[in-house]
Amino acid sequence: MPNALRTDPISRDEWGSEHGRGDLDPGAEKRVVIHHSFRPALEADATPDEERAAVLGIERFHVESNGWAGIGYNWLVAPSGRIYEGRGWKFKGAHAGPVNGESIGVCLLIDGSQTDPSDRSIAAIRDLIADGVALGEISPDYVLSGHRDHMDRTCPGDKVYARLQAFRHDAGGPRPEVVARPEAHPAEDDTLRLDKIEIPRREHVDLIARQSHLSADAIGPGLRVAELLLRGVGAAAGARGRGVPTAVADALAAWRRGRSQDVDETSPLPPV
Repeated sequence: MPNALRTDPISRDEWGSEHGRGDLDPGAEKRVVIHHSFRPALEADATPDEERAAVLGIERFHVESNGWAGIGYNWLVAPSGRIYEGRGWKFKGAHAGPVNGESIGVCLLIDGSQTDPSDRSIAAIRDLIADGVALGEISPDYVLSGHRDHMDRTCPGDKVYARLQAFRHDAGGPRPEVVARPEAHPAEDDTLRLDKIEIPRREHVDLIARQSHLSADAIGPGLRVAELLLRGVGAAAGARGRGVPTAVADALAAWRRGRSQDVDETSPLPPV
């Protein structure tokens, strides 16, 4: 571990964080996911006070509108190159759904569909990732990707995504073997493994529905079909796999009955 890091992030206390960090997730993460804030979008000459207000506004939105434990990103970077601590290292982010538990989320405080990332912000993210690797928080062979690689989003915007590889800590050196977009099918085994499926709780289903702006009336019939299909899969799978799809179907049914109100996207899924 180095004695002095390249970066000097602005701490949560300094920018005025009002909420928590979510769940602990120690160990080296195998992905770094780049985002843009879209709104608020900062200009290159934004003051530190304006930057702090933007970060605080994002935290409030993530808590009050999304129901999360705190700001979703691990780190945020302004066009000035100043870095703001979100959840920081060692905490699971809430930023890229299926890969939250294996990634560090870094958000550029710009609209990446309209604005190119500044040279200072690119350099800051390179240094941040280099520090993460040196500290053992990011795997040396990490995959660098954009939010859109993992979910149906335009984030981090076309202008940022076009320069994605520039954010690598080793950019400018030999071309990395790891590409930005993850493989569509895992190389080791892409067969259905019912015994490896994680069972969502009602609140996770509720969160996905709210984030997608879907109403219960609109998706209720579809969920009923999904329940029936999952129960059929369980019956066909035999005793070993029957419990998993049935439990998922039960979670969907419970959500449709509207029994869940409190949602925290950072809560871990129960192991099978």
